[in-house]
Amino acid sequence: MAEDDGIDKALDLHSELTASFGPGIAACLLEIMSKVANTTRPITQILKDCDSYPAVSEFYAYLHHNELLRKLYARARLMRCEIFVDEIQDIADTPQTGTTERVSEKGKVTITGDMLDHRKLRIETRKWLLGKMKPREFGDKNTTEHVGKDGEPLTITFKSILEQKKLP
Repeated sequence: MAEDDGIDKALDLHSELTASFGPGIAACLLEIMSKVANTTRPITQILKDCDSYPAVSEFYAYLHHNELLRKLYARARLMRCEIFVDEIQDIADTPQTGTTERVSEKGKVTITGDMLDHRKLRIETRKWLLGKMKPREFGDKNTTEHVGKDGEPLTITFKSILEQKKLP
């Protein structure tokens, strides 16, 4: 049953986008959303993949004028966070061999080895992006939130000193 609900929701989304943009553009937009959710490539690069995709400015205009498309795009961007996490682990665990050339008084020196600085930069960039896309989960700011039972707001009750001592 849950699978049928997902299919029904997808068909509803497709129908709504088709009503707003027409069948051709709606199909392109859904394909773009899939690529956003399943890759870490920037939207500007994704939009260059196919001649039938809208230009960047046109895509942002579509987002500006269509709430459903904005929600789909936001959800797709959040889904890609898991890919960033996997990429960080892959980058950290996989040495990347390259060459570095340095010019010194003795001449040009070529060093071949692990491109550790480049890997660090790639990891830090992804961590920064994750912190911006999902600040509660991946951000640097730590906050403590006090909640009551079952996540409800805390209830604070004040009693006067006279009530506690029950003076005559």
